[in-house]
This record gives sequence, structure tokens and C-alpha cells, in this order.
Amino acid sequence: MKVRQAFAVALMVVLLSAICISAQETNKAPQYPGKSAAAAESRFKFAVIADLWARRNADSTVFEEALKEINLIDPDFTISVGDLVDGYVTEPNLIHAQWDGFDADIHELKRPFYYAYGNHDAMNPVMIEVLKKRYGSPYYSFNYKNCHFIVLFTESHGVEGRLVGIDADDGQIAWLAKDLVASRGAVHTFVFLHRPWPGPKVMDLFKGRPTTVFAGHVHGYQEFWKDGVNYHVLGTTGGAMSGDIYSGGLYHYMLVSVSGKEVSPAVVRVGTILPDTFLSAERLKRIADARLALSAFTLKGAGRIDQTLDVKIPNPLPTAIRGTCEWFIPDGSGWSVTPKQADFAVDAESESRVPFRLTAKGDASADDRRLLPQIRIQARGGRALTASSPKVAGLDVLYNITTTLTLER
Repeated sequence: MKVRQAFAVALMVVLLSAICISAQETNKAPQYPGKSAAAAESRFKFAVIADLWARRNADSTVFEEALKEINLIDPDFTISVGDLVDGYVTEPNLIHAQWDGFDADIHELKRPFYYAYGNHDAMNPVMIEVLKKRYGSPYYSFNYKNCHFIVLFTESHGVEGRLVGIDADDGQIAWLAKDLVASRGAVHTFVFLHRPWPGPKVMDLFKGRPTTVFAGHVHGYQEFWKDGVNYHVLGTTGGAMSGDIYSGGLYHYMLVSVSGKEVSPAVVRVGTILPDTFLSAERLKRIADARLALSAFTLKGAGRIDQTLDVKIPNPLPTAIRGTCEWFIPDGSGWSVTPKQADFAVDAESESRVPFRLTAKGDASADDRRLLPQIRIQARGGRALTASSPKVAGLDVLYNITTTLTLER
């Protein structure tokens, strides 16, 4: 009897211990508490894109890839700072065709998108009339949770068709003044416009009001404060770009996180947000096999050699790759290769052949491996690869292989 009672007590202790441990695990506090996020009703995030003109002429998929990344991040909405189409047209049907193309692209987004307009979208009165008919007023505002959002139009034209800007647009100034009064309870105000500086009349209206401004136009990123207002001038999300990253030249968009009164803008370089499936076990094996295949090249022959060697470049990636094959001939070698260098591009999950003509005088080079030609194959891929993409060492390199030719007699 005593044994049974002891067993029952022991079992009860074990069960109570398990319940306590389970409760502790269920209600586990974070090891580092940090600062609590704001309530859900005042917490959200949005994306900002900029300057797309000439993207269709730049052999570029940057914008399309940016949209895929934005869908992965899944902000509450996305908004632009203008230059969404190329412009340079006055015929209404051509203007509509440009907007039809952009609308088709933007419909790939899962969440809402807000338009703002730049000089390429409104280069002349005809383009302005078209966008008004399609999308309504080029300046407008809206509220989201506890914040206020204002889209301004920097491309106002006077009676002679000349650009006058916002400061000379009395109608837009009057509307903005009323809008700011009506939204004075907003915790934070976000302003979107194309040209970075709207003018003193406009900015005087924002004095004493927590405000962040997003602009574009200059195709180079920079951030600064002026009169208590934080400015972010975006570069491009796929449009024409020049210069390196340290002069603001990078393909990017912005992700802005809002938590109560806290505003946290971040620059996101296109190509750095990847789906979790981008490197499956199967793809990793295919990449390893492709690299191994490019580590050896063999010619069969003896004596004087004059042959064509097709260098097969496999692309195991789901995106295109670009690269270069370059031959190095040792001093004193009797070999020659034509051409000595060739660029290549390979579509996603396919293969290309790069032909070279190799010749050798006699067979002296065949007996001394140090005199055999070497080939270096370099290739890079990426979700936002363009012909003019700056190289990012180590981040997007698929191949960087140097190997010596092998002869079989």
C-alpha cells in the first residue's frame, strides 16, 4: 500500500512539473525585450519607387524584379515619385499606349499602388490632359491609419505651356493649405513629388508638422534634412542610371516602416530580396555540376593543330547570366586563339556555345603544360541583371574559373 502511495505521489510530482514547464514554455518572454512595437492600428509599412523612364531601352528587368521583391516584402501599399513612362510624345494614342504598358506592369503587385507624376509623364499639355482623364487630379491626398499622405504635382504649366512649378500654381497651393488644415491631427505627414525642392511657399506650410518628403528626378540617391523636414531623393528603380553606388547610382526602392510616431526608412537594393526557394537542393547540385564541367577543356590531336573548340556555357539559374571567356597565351608558346576574348549571355536554365579557333605550330606546346593556353570564364547572374549593371564582387558571381587546356594525342 505504501509503495502504491509513493508511486502515486511521484507520478503527481512529474505531471505537475510537466504542466509548469509547459506553461513556462508557452508564456516564454523574449531574452531581449527591446522596445515594444506600436499597436496594430498605428503600425504599417509602405514601399516607394522612382524614375523608370528609358527602362525598356536599357536591356533591363530591374523594375519587374523590384515588383517581385515588393510582393515578397508585402507592404501595405506602394507609391511612386514619378517618371513612370518615357514621354517624348504628343499624340494621344501614343501617350495612352505608354500608360497601358505601365498599368499592365504595375498590376503584378498584390497591394495598392499610388501614382505620382514627373516630367516624363507630363512633358506637354497633351500628356497632362491624358493622365488627368485616366487617373484624375495629378495632386491628391489620403489618410492611412494615423498618418497623412500627400502627392504633389511638380509639372504645372502656365498659359504659354511653360513649366511653372508648384510655387506658381495658385490652385495647388490653395488646395494644399486646406488639406493640411483638415489633416492637422495626423501623427506624421508623408509627401511625394518628383522634383526634390517644391519651393518655399510649399514648405512653409509644413512648419511645425512632423514631415518626411520623398522625391526623385536626379537619378541618384541622397538623404538630407532641411528646416526640420527629412528628405529622401531616390535614384531609380530601373530607369536610366549613371555613376557608382557612392555617387548615388544604384537600382533601388525604399521600404518605410511606421510604428506610432517612429518612422524608419530603408533603402533596398534591387536583387537583394530573394524568395526562400532561390537555392533548392536540386539547383545547388546543378550549379556544382556546371562549375565542374567548366573546369576542364580537352583537344584531341598531335602535331600541328588547327581546331574549333566550342565552350559550352550552362546556366542553371532561373535568371539570365552574362559573362566573358578570355584566353591567356604563355610567353614562348606556339599557340594562338581567335578570338582571345568573347562575351556571352545565356537565358535562364539554358545553354550557349562560344566558339574559338585554336592553332598550334608543331607539338612542342603539347609536351610542356606550362605553355598551353589557359581560359578564364567569368559570369554573373541576378534577379536584376542588366548590360550596364555594376559588378558586385562575391554577391552575384556564378563562374570565376580559370583552367588550362588539356591535349589528348
